[in-house]
Amino acid sequence: MGFITICPRCKHQTIWEYTPNGYHWSCSACGGLNRLVTLLDMATLTEKSPIVIYLSGPMSGIPDFNVPEFTKYAKKYRDLGFTVISPAELDNGETNHPYEFYLKRDIQKILDSNVTRMYMMPGWHKSKGANFEKHMAEILKIEIWNAETGKPYKENIAQEAQRLVFNDRGAVYSHPFDDFGRTAGMANAAFKSKLKEDFTQEDIAVLMMLVKISRLINSPDHRDSLVDLPGYGLCYELVRQRRKELESK
Repeated sequence: MGFITICPRCKHQTIWEYTPNGYHWSCSACGGLNRLVTLLDMATLTEKSPIVIYLSGPMSGIPDFNVPEFTKYAKKYRDLGFTVISPAELDNGETNHPYEFYLKRDIQKILDSNVTRMYMMPGWHKSKGANFEKHMAEILKIEIWNAETGKPYKENIAQEAQRLVFNDRGAVYSHPFDDFGRTAGMANAAFKSKLKEDFTQEDIAVLMMLVKISRLINSPDHRDSLVDLPGYGLCYELVRQRRKELESK
């Protein structure tokens, strides 16, 4: 049997587990491990409120709405003693309403349930709904955790670039083929007298990468440039994919 408590090392919520040698805490956030023996501490642990977590991940466009994955992670964290809210289980798994209905329902559920952690499932960065939920959780100071690793979520440069290209900036700027096409058209008009060949969308992607490399030479630790460099690499790949699709028609 386990109890929810606070890690004495890093102050994250963690679990005390009973073993033949007494109660121990094992913290997934800092890797701490120790033994609890006093009845006073044990009494304190039982008064702690359970951690309420919300599973956030992709559903639309995935076979069976990704229910098997939601079920897997719900079981994993319930077995650890957490109270789990899974959108795949709400309304008995019914899927006949419009997209907006489920987004509003899930947001209200997060607010009403006093969620303390949001666990991001694999593939969340490609989901508009999961990105929105994560953004809302950050505003509300809800902890963001990685459902796969069970540790606090820290986005690396590649993950941030992928999220921005496929969601945040993609929604604002449109597909890179169209966005860079407009830029190439303006550049071709502006430099018409100097060009032997017109700029293409691929050229614009490469030029943007060169701009970011130039900025990194001046400021090697500038995170925006570090993120944008692989981001424009992804844009280049998307441009090439779209061109091949158009050429094959």
